[in-house]
Amino acid sequence: MKISIVVPIYNVQGYLERCIKSIVEQSYSNIEIILVDDGSTDRSAKICDFYARLDKRIRVIHKENGGVTSARKKGAEIASGDYILSVDGDDWIEKDRVEELVVKGIIPSGADMIYLAGYIKDFENYSQALYCDIVERMYIRDEIEKELLYLYCGVGENIFTSSIIFSMSTWAVKRDLFKSKQQYVDDRIIMGEDEIFIWYCLLSAERVSMIIQNGYHYVQRASSSMHISKEHGSDYIESTQYMYTQLKQYIEDYSLCPRETKRVFVNAIMRGVINLHYELVLKKQINYLYPFPKVKKGSRIVVYGAGRMGYSLMKYLIQSKDYQVVLWVDQNMELPSFPEYGISPVADILQNDFDYIVIAVMYAKISNEIKETLVNVGISEEKIARISASVIEESALPDEILNWV
Repeated sequence: MKISIVVPIYNVQGYLERCIKSIVEQSYSNIEIILVDDGSTDRSAKICDFYARLDKRIRVIHKENGGVTSARKKGAEIASGDYILSVDGDDWIEKDRVEELVVKGIIPSGADMIYLAGYIKDFENYSQALYCDIVERMYIRDEIEKELLYLYCGVGENIFTSSIIFSMSTWAVKRDLFKSKQQYVDDRIIMGEDEIFIWYCLLSAERVSMIIQNGYHYVQRASSSMHISKEHGSDYIESTQYMYTQLKQYIEDYSLCPRETKRVFVNAIMRGVINLHYELVLKKQINYLYPFPKVKKGSRIVVYGAGRMGYSLMKYLIQSKDYQVVLWVDQNMELPSFPEYGISPVADILQNDFDYIVIAVMYAKISNEIKETLVNVGISEEKIARISASVIEESALPDEILNWV
């Protein structure tokens, strides 16, 4: 069983050697390592060539910069393994990741796709393991749509629960399926390209296996594409529009796709949009902070959360001027912030006056934990604002999407 590992690379010279070494040193040796230099302007290209001379399993592609999707397409074109696994050039993997993929996932199941649940976030000074409580099992065709997709995003309050993530790094896909679906992903999609690819694969896969393998290190760095700069906001808006249009057309063409599957897709898209840029979903005529109906315009607020959603919300709040941001807090103060607002420690909340604490966290489990912590230190529940699922489902969806489902 041969595994192809595709590594898209762009200006990650400070991280790339650790990434390559972690793959070369895998306990499972029957691998093909495809390093795709996507027009890097730093030393990344030279690092790729150096390691290719040391290990015959490494193949290097140098191309003009075209984005991560185009890089993965180039890598997939020359892949010869039975399955393709993805690793980002600034991340790294534990020594047994590929071996466990083969032994626990591929050999027992022969599945079209294998999900490797769990990963580790590496910050500058510490690491955080994010475990997953999924059941290790196989899903066949009907179960994929009726059960598996709901582990990602459902309806109602289940919008905010997620046992799986649609990241390329967490999935191994049969080579033919990978190639056939990757080619359809629009290169202009610069955020969410993983999600659209996994949707394509899941709607065609006959068998999907789920295993727990907490061996992927996701490096958190300030320059990561996860965090959206104000200068490139319009690019991300266009990217989301491309993503929505392409997925909508794909699912419409997929004639067997039931209405509930479409609803899951719509909710997943809305969740992603809220995470990335509020300007696509805010209703200018409403008098509250979407999707927190208790927070009226003019309120003094503390924003709790500096991940994707918190960053996106703060970007909007700085521009809108409809609300007074008293404080922006997170347990991890290393995350990227804005010149106008730095990230303060959570303990500073008690030293400030405010009307509401807005929990800018998408997932219910984490949001609940934050709420309980705040209540335990004496903050009234009336002053704690969490996302309203009903607001998202009833008023946030654009008319075009509502008519479609």
